[in-house]
Amino acid sequence: MAVRLSRKFYGTPVSRLFNPSIHSEADMYINENTGRRMAKGQMAWLVEKKERLSEDQPKVLTIDVSANFTPDEDRELGAILAVCSEDVAPARFAHDGKHV
Repeated sequence: MAVRLSRKFYGTPVSRLFNPSIHSEADMYINENTGRRMAKGQMAWLVEKKERLSEDQPKVLTIDVSANFTPDEDRELGAILAVCSEDVAPARFAHDGKHV
């Protein structure tokens, strides 16, 4: 079975339950549906750098998404696929005009 090593990290920013010992207060918000404190922009790395990827069996990835729409709104969602070539991937997504 042929295997390739991923040259980069690939992931998407997500919201996670807020933990004050881990997350920045600047990332904290209250989820309007659950009332829970959440941390926005936390990275979920779906493919790790140097991860062994089979050429014969592609990796299947899923992410859970939730959204609220009013009855007259178009039901469209978008997602960010972030790429990081550093040796250590960041824990949070910061859009500052540079790739993470």
